[in-house]
Amino acid sequence: GDSTVAVQEEAADLWDHDDDEGEDDVVHLGFVEKPESYRVLLSDYMPNKVGGRPCWLDLRALPTAVDVLCDWCKEPMPLLIQIYAPLDGMDHAYYRMLYLFACKNGSCHDSLPHGSFKVLRGQLPKINQYYTPNTSDDESSPPFLVTTPSGFKTCIVCGLSGEHRCGKCHKVNYCGRKHQIAHWHKGHNKRCSTMSTNTSAELDKEEEARLKTVLFEEWEMVTEEEVIEEISATSASSKEDTPEADEERRKKTLAKYKHIIDNSSTQDEVSRKLREDGVVMDTEFEQEDLGMGVAIDAIFIRFQLRTEHNPDQVLRYCRSQTAPLWISAKDKPKDTDIPPCPLCLAPRQFEFQIMPQLLHFMRVEDVETTGDLRGPKAMNYGTVAVYTCPTSCVPASTTTSSDKPPSSLSHPAEFVWRQNS
Repeated sequence: GDSTVAVQEEAADLWDHDDDEGEDDVVHLGFVEKPESYRVLLSDYMPNKVGGRPCWLDLRALPTAVDVLCDWCKEPMPLLIQIYAPLDGMDHAYYRMLYLFACKNGSCHDSLPHGSFKVLRGQLPKINQYYTPNTSDDESSPPFLVTTPSGFKTCIVCGLSGEHRCGKCHKVNYCGRKHQIAHWHKGHNKRCSTMSTNTSAELDKEEEARLKTVLFEEWEMVTEEEVIEEISATSASSKEDTPEADEERRKKTLAKYKHIIDNSSTQDEVSRKLREDGVVMDTEFEQEDLGMGVAIDAIFIRFQLRTEHNPDQVLRYCRSQTAPLWISAKDKPKDTDIPPCPLCLAPRQFEFQIMPQLLHFMRVEDVETTGDLRGPKAMNYGTVAVYTCPTSCVPASTTTSSDKPPSSLSHPAEFVWRQNS
């Protein structure tokens, strides 16, 4: 009906982008805020959010702790961010969610550019057995109705598949022994013997508060289109759109930029003078272009100038062939560093990145040392870029069969690249 279409169009508009030839890619920015009600962060709202437990779409086979183990400390990683990102014209991805998990132990982020982050993709076709648009006229009702299958079990700690159960009360499920032990010491040892068949298996307030160090703090994420108020002085001087005109504009900008650099002693001073002179870096100038050695990182300055318009942004979303907004000339991936989709072998494309500003909103210093960790240390990064399959493909068996598929097929992994600051 019309109401069903309206609900889906409203969701799709969240990440709508313009791919018309000759126009810049539209970037949508994410900002975090505390929700008026945590009700809007539940599955029937298909929320964009940071932290907490995942809101799963495909409820047949949830990811397990093994699917999100950190490559270095071998601990299950909690959800860092989830993005509702349906794809226009692709019925198999009519509902689509991306889940980014991150290790809370900062020591693991000192290693290779991946392994301490993992991203999973969940999606459903328009007609499915779990989610249907809510056509109720009640404004307080959620936008979607969710039908939970029988036998649906999630870990009470992290929200992953919960195939393990407490052997005493038989009321609480876990993703594995590590979170069972964590829950036991966080309050379940006091409640377990008193829980009966009529007792709710949900966490009480005391347990919830104590388990916050296991998860990332939960926030709602709101989005808006990026607007850059300033216009490059060199770009505005000519409306020609030819290779010769582009090269001429580049030379003029480069000359002005190099003059500022030659008369500055720090990157902050360069950024300030560029703002004052109205120069906006709309081209990536590598260090060797400027003959500066290693004293000034032009890409970092470009990053500063672009993000200062919206300094609180925690996410940049632009599903296109363009590259992320890198924070440095170092640790950028080569094309060969980004593996193709293992299901269809198509080259993956950039979809979104998380920004260092997110660290200010997360309690990243709340690190617990369990197992063989190398000691508590807050996580850190420059930016984290996510690359996904261009067709968001899934094996035919996961869409045509009602049988329970393996979690690696119902929630295939995509690729993450972490760039250090």
